[in-house]
Amino acid sequence: LPFKIPESDTPSDGLMSYDPETSNNRLVIPTSSMLHAFIDILRSETDWEIMSYVLCHLPTLLANKHLFCGPKSRHAMTVLLETLCNGILVGDLGKSISQWPPGLKSRDAQGLAFHTLSVLISYRDCFSAQHRHILVEVLLSGLTAQQSTVKACIQALSIAAFELSTSIKRFLPDILTKLSQIMTNASIATHIIDFLAIVGSRPNLYANFIERDFKMVFGVALQYLRLHNRPDSPESTSVLSQHVRIMSYSIVYIWFLAVK
Repeated sequence: LPFKIPESDTPSDGLMSYDPETSNNRLVIPTSSMLHAFIDILRSETDWEIMSYVLCHLPTLLANKHLFCGPKSRHAMTVLLETLCNGILVGDLGKSISQWPPGLKSRDAQGLAFHTLSVLISYRDCFSAQHRHILVEVLLSGLTAQQSTVKACIQALSIAAFELSTSIKRFLPDILTKLSQIMTNASIATHIIDFLAIVGSRPNLYANFIERDFKMVFGVALQYLRLHNRPDSPESTSVLSQHVRIMSYSIVYIWFLAVK
C-alpha cells in the first residue's frame, strides 16, 4: 500500500490497550474492534493489496498476546478462528477479491492464512474443545496444499503436539496417513521426521495406537531410507538429506522402543 510515515524527532504518545481507570481516554486502542475490522476484511474485502497486507502482518501482531488479553478480544479471537477455518475448509477465503494480480489466486490467500492459524494455537485458552479440534483439522487439510503451505502446517502441528495434545491425539492417525503420502523430498521430509520425533517423545499422544498406526510411523521413516539408499538416488549427496537419513534411523529407534 502507498503510505508514508512522517519523519519526526519527537516520539509520539504511546497507545494503551487497557485503561485501569475506565475513563474516556482516547489513547486506549479498542483491540476487539480492531480484530473485528480484520475479520470484516478477511470476509469481504475486494482489494487484494489490503487483504494480503492483513494476512502477512496479522501473525506478527497476534504474537503480542498481552495486546489481546481483554474479554472482548478473547471473544473476537474465537470469531477470527472461525472465519479463517471456515474460509479454508469451504474455500471462501479470498473469493471476494475483484481482481487478482497475475499468477495469484484464492489458494494463495488461504496459504497465507495458515501462518495466522499457527499463532492462534497459543490462544488455546480462548477456544472451546470443539474449536481446538477444528483448528487441528484445518491444519491437517493443509498437508495436501502447495509445498510452502505444507511446511507451515507441519510446523504448526508440531507446536500443537504440545499445546493441543488432545486434538492431535484425535487426528494423529489421519495426520500420519497424509504424511506418508507427501514424503517426497528432503526439504519436506526433515519437517515430517521432526514431527514424528516430537510425537514419539510424548507417550500420551500414541497411547491408543494399534498395530496399523505403528506400521504407518515406521513406513514414513523407512520410505525415505529406501529412497536415500538407492544407488541412483540424487538425495545421497545432500547435507540436508544426510541429516534426514540420520533422523530417520532415530525415528525407527524411538518408535521401536514405544512398541509394547
